[in-house]
Amino acid sequence: MQRWRAMPAGAEYRLPGLSLRLSQTGDSTGFDAEATLATLLDRQQAELGDAALMGWRGLPSETHSIEQIQQAARLLAAGSSELLLIGMGGSINGARAVYRALELDSRLMRAVEFMDNPDPATMITVLESVDPASCSVLAVSRSGNTLETVAMLAASLQFLDAGDAGGPQVAVCCLDNDNPLGTLADRHGWERIALPAHTGGRFSMFTAAGLLPLAFAGLDIAALSKAAAETATLLEGTALADNPAWQLSGLLLADGIANAVLYCYGDLLLGFGDWWRQLIAESTGRTLPDGKRIGVNPLVARGASDQHSLNQLFLDGPANNAYCFLSCNEPQFDMSVNRGSERLPAGFEHIAGQSMHALLEASRRGTLATLESAGCPVAELELDRLDEQALGSLLQLWMHTTACLGIRLGINPYDQPGVERSKQVTDRLLRDGQ
Repeated sequence: MQRWRAMPAGAEYRLPGLSLRLSQTGDSTGFDAEATLATLLDRQQAELGDAALMGWRGLPSETHSIEQIQQAARLLAAGSSELLLIGMGGSINGARAVYRALELDSRLMRAVEFMDNPDPATMITVLESVDPASCSVLAVSRSGNTLETVAMLAASLQFLDAGDAGGPQVAVCCLDNDNPLGTLADRHGWERIALPAHTGGRFSMFTAAGLLPLAFAGLDIAALSKAAAETATLLEGTALADNPAWQLSGLLLADGIANAVLYCYGDLLLGFGDWWRQLIAESTGRTLPDGKRIGVNPLVARGASDQHSLNQLFLDGPANNAYCFLSCNEPQFDMSVNRGSERLPAGFEHIAGQSMHALLEASRRGTLATLESAGCPVAELELDRLDEQALGSLLQLWMHTTACLGIRLGINPYDQPGVERSKQVTDRLLRDGQ
C-alpha cells in the first residue's frame, strides 16, 4: 500500500450546503494532478469490469427514479402513520443517517422505526412501540438473501399479526431477480421494489433503499438528490490538484496514519457516523495478493462527550490518527445559561448568558486547534444547516472520497469478500444446529 507525503499547505473548499477545510493536503505521486476525477473513475470502472458496482455515480441525477420512489412511498403511506424498516448495514444505514439528522424537523409527517440487529430485547422494544393497525413494514436486502433481515422480518410479522384484523402492509426492496426475499414477496402479494444491480449496498443511499423511507416520512428526497447530483458534477469535473474528495482521501492516507476519526459535534449527526463507518471500513479493508492486510480504520467520536474519554489518547497517545470534525453552523435548537443565575458556582461567571451551542462550538474549536497544532491531519466539515441540501452533499462527498481511497490503494472498494466469508460460516452453524 502506497502512502502519500502530507503537504503543509492546507486548502478550503465550498460544496452545496457545506464547507470543507483541510489542514494539509497530500501530493498525487503516480497520478496526473491535472486529470479530472471523472477520468480516474472511468478508468477504475473499465479496469474492474463486471466487478465495478459504480452505478452510484449517476443515481442522484435519475429524476424518473426519484418520481417512482415518491409514488411507492405514497402507496406505502396510505393508511399508515409509521414505518418499520428492517435491514442490515448499507440497506438501512443511509436512510437512518438522514432521518436521524432531521427527525426533529417540523416537516416530518410520519415516523420511521429502524430494526437492524437480531437482538430479541431490542426487537421486542421496537415492535411494542408500533401499532400494527397503522404500521407498514419495509424489508430491504439487496441480494434478497440476508439471513438476519429474513429472520427479523418473519419474527416481526408474527409479533405484529393482528389475527382476523390482519397484519401490517408489507413491501420489500431487493434485486429484480430470482431471490428468496423477492420470491416470498411474490407469493404473499407484497409490493416488490427493485434495487439497481449496478450499485452495492453501502453506496445505495440514492436508491429506493435510502430514499423510500425518507419519502414516507415526508422529507424532500428531490432536494436531497439534487444537492448530491450537483456535488457529484462538481467533484467529477474538477482536477485532482483542486479536488476536495481526492485531497480528503490523501489526508486519510498520509504517512503513519492508521485510523480516521469522525468527531460529530451534534448528536443528530451520529446516525451519519454509523453510515460513514461502514462505508470506510468495508470499502478499504482488504488482503492484498501478497498477503498484506490494509485498510483505514474508521472511529466515530461524539463531541463534546468523548473529549472526556478519548482526547487523552488522541493528544498524548500514538500519532496515527487523521481527524474529521463534523458540525452544523445553525442549530435547530438552542438554550442558554441565564445571566445572573444563582446556580452558577464561583469562577463560572463567564458562561452566564452563553448558549449551549456556543459551548459545544468552543469545545469543538478547542479540540480541533489542539490536534492541529500537534501536527495531526485535520479536516473540518461544517454544514450550513441541517437540511436535505447539506446532507445530500455530505453523503455524495464521502462516496466519492471512498472511491478515491480505492484508487489510491489500488483495490476494488465496491465488494466485501471478508463479509461474505463470515456470512457463510454463520449460515453453516445455523444449518448444523450449533
